[in-house]
Amino acid sequence: MTAIEKVGHPDFKIRYDAGNIISYTGKDPVAELEPILPHVTGFCAKDCSVEIDAAGKRKPDVMIQFGAGEVDFAAVFKRTRIRRFRRPRYGRVLQDRRDGRRNDRQRPREPGLP
Repeated sequence: MTAIEKVGHPDFKIRYDAGNIISYTGKDPVAELEPILPHVTGFCAKDCSVEIDAAGKRKPDVMIQFGAGEVDFAAVFKRTRIRRFRRPRYGRVLQDRRDGRRNDRQRPREPGLP
């Protein structure tokens, strides 16, 4: 919110990524969405799983399939519907390549996404 207030331009908005909220902060993306929802103009439907290593350090992973991690997408989409969110949503597509690595692409999704 500080950046939005400092920039002060109506075209400067937020593209929300619930998976990154978990990855970088460890916080609940639904709770973090609430105060900024009026400023969100796009949504990336990317998931995140978090493992704790032997030293107790968080090891987040966003290179997973949609729905395989910790993001409560039903709750996120419910909050956006209550606010009549009608903007584009994006889904992260992971495709296996022949060399065993993942090919990470994002594709726009229109309001047909849940």
